[in-house]
Amino acid sequence: MDRGQSQPQILAFCVCRSIEPVRLDRLLAQLFPDFSRSQLQQWIKSGQVKVDGNDMRPREQMSGSEAILIEVPATTEAEWEAQPMALDIVFEDEEILVLNKPAGLVVHPGAGNPDSTLLNALLSHA
Repeated sequence: MDRGQSQPQILAFCVCRSIEPVRLDRLLAQLFPDFSRSQLQQWIKSGQVKVDGNDMRPREQMSGSEAILIEVPATTEAEWEAQPMALDIVFEDEEILVLNKPAGLVVHPGAGNPDSTLLNALLSHA
C-alpha cells in the first residue's frame, strides 16, 4: 500500500510561561513526540527550527516566553507490503478484529523493522 507523499507543514508553539531551563532539542521532543529527538536536532542544525525568528543550536537553553516555529518537510512514505503470517484471532466481524499479539511482534514498519510486522500481516489478512 503506497502511503503517498505528505505536504510540508509549519508547526508553531509558544512557551508562554517560565519553565525550568531545558535544552531546545529536549523541549521539542517533549512538545512534539511524533518526531524523534535526532530528527528534531537535524532540523535545528539545518535551520528549519526558529526560536523568536533566530537559528539556534540543539543545546541552547529555553526558559520560557519563546516562540518556536518548525518547518516540517514533506516526506514520502514507504510502501507497505502484505505478508502472510499466522495470527491468533480471538474475534472478527465486518468492523472489528481482536487478536492476541505475540510479545516481540513489531506493530508497524519502521527503522530496523522494514517488514514482518503486525501491519504487514493485517494487510495480508484483510
